[in-house]
Amino acid sequence: MIKLAVFDLDGTLTNHHSVWEYIHKALGTWKNRGEKHLEQWVNNEITYEQFAQRDAVEWQGLHIQRIRNIVDCIQITQGAGSLVKLVKDTGSMAIIISSGLDVLADRVASILDVDEYYTNKLMTDYVGRLTGEVRVKVPADKKDAVLLEVRDRRNIKESEIMTVGDTYSDIPLFKKSGLSFAIRNNDDISEETKHTAEDLYEISDILKKHYL
Repeated sequence: MIKLAVFDLDGTLTNHHSVWEYIHKALGTWKNRGEKHLEQWVNNEITYEQFAQRDAVEWQGLHIQRIRNIVDCIQITQGAGSLVKLVKDTGSMAIIISSGLDVLADRVASILDVDEYYTNKLMTDYVGRLTGEVRVKVPADKKDAVLLEVRDRRNIKESEIMTVGDTYSDIPLFKKSGLSFAIRNNDDISEETKHTAEDLYEISDILKKHYL
C-alpha cells in the first residue's frame, strides 16, 4: 500500500524544467548571469547553496509579487490533478520535494491539493522586497535527506513510498522508495527507476492496473 506519494515539481508537476531559469529569462538576467551560475554548479565549481544565493542576488530589490506574477505563467502538467487525486483517494499523503522555489510550489500545491511541500525560499523584507538571500532547504543533490526526514517523522516504511521525477537529481528519491516513476525527457534515468512513463496519465494507468 502506498502511504506517501512524493512528487518533484519542475518538469514533473509543471511543464518547465527550472523555475530559476524561467524567472531569469522573464527578467532578462539569464544570459551571462543565471546561465553562468548554473554552469558553475553543474561543473562542481560551486555548491547548490552558492548557486541559489547567486541567483537570488540578481533579483534583489524586486517585490515578491513580481516574481509570483512571473511564475503564475508556468503551467501545471496535464494529468497532474488526476494523478494526485488518484493516490490521495487511496489514503496516501501527497507531498512535493523540489530544489526549486516556494513561490511556485505554494501555488501548485494549492491547486492540486498536495498536503505538504519542501522547497527553497526567497527571502523578503517587511514590505515584500527581495533581500537577495535565499533559504536553501532542498539542495538538488540532497533531496533524499528531506524524504528520509518525512519518512521517519511519519513512521512510513520505504516500501510504502512512491516517487515521481524527471531528472538525475530525482534518482536519490527513487532509491529511497518502493515504487518509482520517471518521466521520459532528455535525461536518461530509466535504469534508475522501476517504471518509465511518457506522461503523468500513463503513471495513473500503471497504478490502477498494478498497484491500487
